[in-house]
Amino acid sequence: MTNELTITQFTPAIIQANFEEFKANIMAEVSKYDVVVTYENLEDCKKKATELNKISQAIDAERKKIIKESEAPVREFDDKMKGVVKICQDGRSKLTQQIEVFNEAERKKCFELCKALVLELYNEQAIENEFRNVVFEDLAIMSNITKTGQLAKIARDGIASRVNEALIKQDTAKSRIASLKSRCETAGLKVEFSHDDIKHFIREPEATYNAKLDAMISRAVDTQNKLSAKLEKDAQEKLEKEMAKVRAENESSKVQVASIETQSTSNTSEDKPTQSTDEVFVVEVKMQLKLDKRTYEHLVKNGNSVLTPNIEKCFKTYIQNSCSFKKI
Repeated sequence: MTNELTITQFTPAIIQANFEEFKANIMAEVSKYDVVVTYENLEDCKKKATELNKISQAIDAERKKIIKESEAPVREFDDKMKGVVKICQDGRSKLTQQIEVFNEAERKKCFELCKALVLELYNEQAIENEFRNVVFEDLAIMSNITKTGQLAKIARDGIASRVNEALIKQDTAKSRIASLKSRCETAGLKVEFSHDDIKHFIREPEATYNAKLDAMISRAVDTQNKLSAKLEKDAQEKLEKEMAKVRAENESSKVQVASIETQSTSNTSEDKPTQSTDEVFVVEVKMQLKLDKRTYEHLVKNGNSVLTPNIEKCFKTYIQNSCSFKKI
């Protein structure tokens, strides 16, 4: 049995014919059609052209016929050889398919080994879920699994390095979150940022992170200052309007002030408070603005400088004995 083809007989195609004589006769025949076309011989020239076309087609048909007949043995040989080639290719396909199935199984095994090692290192180094995104698929290849079915050292070292990088990112993020409050306070921001506010850039390089955080804090401080200024302006305008109203009704409040002072004196064992200008002013504000208990408590809480002990007694008496209050 041999894998080499042995040619027992090979005769190249040899075609013998009176070609030169045939060619000369055709040239002589065609020369008869070499005429100058005129109006008088136009129709005859058209006929001659048709005749030449027929002669040409007949010659070409004969050429094709002879070539086909001479190529028949070659085509037969070619078909037989292609059949043998196909037998070899079919055998190869069966092997390559099995090889691919085997390689895929080994890659999956290597992938599972890599995955198990990554999980083990996650747990050992306390990597949180947010940072458990190490990519290792590129290491799950045939060359990274040993003949004994273990993960090769190069793959183990690569995974360990990548998990360590995740740990560094986690520590950096925690450090940044821990310093977030102090950075907000240093900038004068009353409401500090949280992790959710910076999570979209918390893993950026240090310079980029600081630039983005500083810009965000700066915008927040600017907004805070504008809002504070507006609130202060609104409060001042409201106070001015209310004080104008108090002054306009000042005269009508004097009777009520006297009534409150009398009632305060009857309910306390202390001396009757001296009614200073400040005392009268504060009580007038209390009466004219028709403030309720919450307003009084607000004045006390904010340490109003004109709330002397005597004035507070007047307020308390008023609050205890009034049946109803009208809010601003």
